[in-house]
Amino acid sequence: MNNTPVIEGYLQLKSRIFQYNNDPIVQRLKNIYHSKSLPEILGVSRSELSHSAFLAWLLNAKESHGLGYVPLQKFLALLSERCKLVYSDLFEIFCIGGYTVYAESIRMEVPCCSRGALLGRIDILIELTIQDNKKETPQSLRLIIENKVSSCEHDNQTQTYFDHYSSLKDGYTNIFIYLTPLAPFQRRMLKEPQCVCKEFIQINYQDIVDYIIDPIVGSGMLPARIEFILTEYVSSLEQPALNIFEQNKKKKTDYIMAMSNEQRKLLTQFWDENEDLIKSAVNAMAQDDSLDETALKSVMQIQSALQTLKKDYTRYDFDGRLLAKNKLVWAVVHTLIKEREAVKSGDIKKLFQWTDRALCPAGQEKTKYPTDWFPEVLSLSDGNFVLRQNIWGKGVSQWESFYKKAKELYPQIQEVSR
Repeated sequence: MNNTPVIEGYLQLKSRIFQYNNDPIVQRLKNIYHSKSLPEILGVSRSELSHSAFLAWLLNAKESHGLGYVPLQKFLALLSERCKLVYSDLFEIFCIGGYTVYAESIRMEVPCCSRGALLGRIDILIELTIQDNKKETPQSLRLIIENKVSSCEHDNQTQTYFDHYSSLKDGYTNIFIYLTPLAPFQRRMLKEPQCVCKEFIQINYQDIVDYIIDPIVGSGMLPARIEFILTEYVSSLEQPALNIFEQNKKKKTDYIMAMSNEQRKLLTQFWDENEDLIKSAVNAMAQDDSLDETALKSVMQIQSALQTLKKDYTRYDFDGRLLAKNKLVWAVVHTLIKEREAVKSGDIKKLFQWTDRALCPAGQEKTKYPTDWFPEVLSLSDGNFVLRQNIWGKGVSQWESFYKKAKELYPQIQEVSR
């Protein structure tokens, strides 16, 4: 009997384990997941009140962070990205920044009362006055934020708050926000907000990290104390917790509220370098006789998913930038718009043989194809359009027709395979 393949497989696995134990990325990830952030030490990492308090502190220009209105303005820009169908003029200035904030009030646990009856308490209530640089009259805004961390909506809270504040004739424009720890891929699949009242804009904690905290920390201009506070807060979001019940099930499930860009890169690199070892570990679990039927079924599902998972590592060098497929599409389209005057959406579609699946009018993407789109809007001569982010695999018609034409337009594009 020839045992050579078995021995070779054992030696390869042994070598991979050795590399794993000495991998600096593994050590950095262990330091993250084996240490507790300050909110975890204090036992408040999944407390809705604590998260609301942090956000109220961050968005308040008068607070000790010294960041002024920057966090609030980034928050307003986030809202403009998450909901393009309403408040169009208002959200346009949030996006381009053509306004000034003159006054701001932020309160927590604000009683919502009608005729002496308590209807509920608003988690975060923000009232502010802004001045559009193109208009003479200032505008009063009210942001009503319902924050859910480890619980679900009860007593039709969102509908109650919407009905109450919409009935007030006090000159305020009301914007309703529903904040949850929903994972980004789940949020992208939503056709409407999860709350009872569909007039709310649903955002998640990953949005708070991506649009507000990461850009501020990445500026490199923060005092050490404020940078520590922000990074510790994000660390508390990154840690898995067993505090949330699955809908319609009487059991708790692990969840991560959000993740920093740095940690996403670390984990992606960890997967790239240890894919074989991870698959071997799952295969070993599938052969464990001590697993009960439910656990074994779960392991086999993971095993099947890993076997069919094929990540495309191809990158493209475009003018010194190493880009994945979707980023190459985005870069080429942007370059094309800069080079050609008065370019229209029809010109781009005809050039690359695209349909609305790839490029469609801004505001229609959620109803036509509720999948993943680039958040930035393309301003073309015939209006605003958005570009699809997730249909650029090999063999897909939109990619094939694009790449053939892109190479004709920009011969300097070079494929770099890993």
